Amino acid sequence: AASWWLCYARDNLAAGDIVRLMREFPQREEHMFQMATGRFVRKTSRVLTPVDRLRVIGVAEDWHLDIYDRPENTTGDILIGVDTAENKGKDRSVVAVVDRASRRLVACFSSANVMGDDLASIVHAAWKHYSVERADPDTGVKKFLRPQVRIEDNTVGGITIQPAKRIGFPFETFNTTQDSKHLGLLEAKRAVEAGILEGPKELAEECDELHRNEATGSWVGHKDILMAYGFCAVKITESP
Repeated sequence: AASWWLCYARDNLAAGDIVRLMREFPQREEHMFQMATGRFVRKTSRVLTPVDRLRVIGVAEDWHLDIYDRPENTTGDILIGVDTAENKGKDRSVVAVVDRASRRLVACFSSANVMGDDLASIVHAAWKHYSVERADPDTGVKKFLRPQVRIEDNTVGGITIQPAKRIGFPFETFNTTQDSKHLGLLEAKRAVEAGILEGPKELAEECDELHRNEATGSWVGHKDILMAYGFCAVKITESP
């Protein structure tokens, strides 16, 4: 029972941080005085070279979606997670394209300066690019498989949702809480540490710098790609 509790607490109450786990649920006296200031993701993701770049003509400038797996090399069951930043040059807006079966990041876009209308255009371009025609293995009938788009609707998410509605591609909106954000980051952490989640250098930088402020409990460091991937990974875990 004690072993089960520690495994549960490690993953769900201590964000996978063993030092934090021992401090908050001490097994020996000295554990109470340890600090859990270490990195959240214990491994740096491998940086991948894009096999292609999808150009998107925006209002302000042209953008590029980095392609790591071409549509024909995926299962066709694709999720797209969208995290919108405030466009103040700090946090990044991210479009994360994830294959449900492999959980791999098959394409990614991130920028600290993209506007909401351009971000919606990039999401649309990714949705079109990964819409594939596949034949049913039993009947041979061909049908189009369309990605499922998920856009966070908290605070600034509306600046992406409004132009997405105008463009007209299908998507679902959702709200996040501190708990759901933590679950998404935990999914991303596990994927990186298992060698599943790999991608741009910005993702590797997030793995290196993200940690918790022990005084306030707030996150410190960039986490935008991890979050956008987590939006998809949580959905995959709910409906694998």
